[in-house]
Amino acid sequence: MKKIIKVLLILIGVLIVSGAVLFLYVGSVMKKASVVTTGEKIQDYGKEKEALLVIDLQNDITLPDGKIATNTVQSDEAIENINRIISTNRAETVYILHEFKETNPIIKFITKGALRHGEDGALMDKRIKVEGNNFFIKHISDSFSNKELNDFLVKNKINHLYIAGADAEYCVDKTIKGALNRKYKISVIKDAIVTKTDEGRNNKIQDFSCLGVEILSTEEALKKLIKEQ
Repeated sequence: MKKIIKVLLILIGVLIVSGAVLFLYVGSVMKKASVVTTGEKIQDYGKEKEALLVIDLQNDITLPDGKIATNTVQSDEAIENINRIISTNRAETVYILHEFKETNPIIKFITKGALRHGEDGALMDKRIKVEGNNFFIKHISDSFSNKELNDFLVKNKINHLYIAGADAEYCVDKTIKGALNRKYKISVIKDAIVTKTDEGRNNKIQDFSCLGVEILSTEEALKKLIKEQ
């Protein structure tokens, strides 16, 4: 009996240690994914030039059968509104796509195997109007983690970003903060961002407003873009 108890205690100890290691590992991966980048502040170009950032509106997120479908009602609304803005040709359109690099089976389980390179789920929702070829891949929440994005914006002297896409609580949030670190002017299109619930979206809109960014409806954004040209 004593030997059995001893073996059980050893097994319990191993499980506790393994669980702790797993918890720390997952925590470190999630922490890395939520990092907000810093970078050189943009110059004063003397004139305002706009770009629309369309963030992570990919099949696994926007479609009802997507592996991590967030809110299909909000996604439908966001795509419709984004297309209206793109159709005006008043701002450069930049498409951001997320792909998970992590191959660890535990992390793959947590992410439900979504947004994997080469899979249909990682493709941008085909309902979104495509203008140009300004596509940038990221592997963590902040879109500016892909240095080529900022290089493109600087090269084209873009200093005002209109933000749309998913998820407002994660990738949109971190991208806004990354942009603010570089002194871009930010306008969030409140009916073109997506998160799990209407309450969650409203809460994030309040958070963005507290950061000092401009909050606009699609109608307001359209009027502003037309006026600024």
